[in-house]
Amino acid sequence: MGWKASVIFVYDTNAGPIKEDSPHDRKAAQDIISKLQIGDHYQAELSCFDEGIYPRDDELFIGCYPQGYIICHDTLSNAGVEGKQEFNKVVDIFPNSEILVLILHSVVNLFGYAYYKDGRRIRARAGSANDGVFIEEGNPLPEEDLLFAKSKVIDGQRIWEKQIHGQMETFSEDAMGETFVFELSKRVFGTRIDDSDVLDLEMDKFLLKKP
Repeated sequence: MGWKASVIFVYDTNAGPIKEDSPHDRKAAQDIISKLQIGDHYQAELSCFDEGIYPRDDELFIGCYPQGYIICHDTLSNAGVEGKQEFNKVVDIFPNSEILVLILHSVVNLFGYAYYKDGRRIRARAGSANDGVFIEEGNPLPEEDLLFAKSKVIDGQRIWEKQIHGQMETFSEDAMGETFVFELSKRVFGTRIDDSDVLDLEMDKFLLKKP
């Protein structure tokens, strides 16, 4: 695993995928941050998804496109996967939308995702190398079913076997977490996030004001 991410996607399947050339509405970004009410942030500069995908603690990135929105914030993303109350403010702002939260941290094979629709938490799953799968809520999504179908369970442990350079390798659930996250990202971009140019998308960068 080599990616790090803390991202919230708000989208409408009928609107089509967010593309690498989708225009960003800076005024709409200001409107969203005022509704989030997660601290006193100021609009710092125009940035891009490549920088925003894994924000620092004092950073918040917002992208507003005709097809949907991207919000990058570490605390909110974790709250979305864990189902914490802090995430309710995001659901309240977009009550009739689909929301997909994705988190990755390559150092410990941490992965997580959560799917909300029309204000309801439908599915959530997360795991890491140290803890295994520690969140499992709801029924698997279609993208997950396709990946689970390629696995097998041995002595209570789910594994995937792949032939690499002529040798059969075994992968645990945490090692496959990134693959699950990338497959789910197709819902937003039409293709896997690691196989597209969407990291060039414009976003507004907001910084938390220091006391």
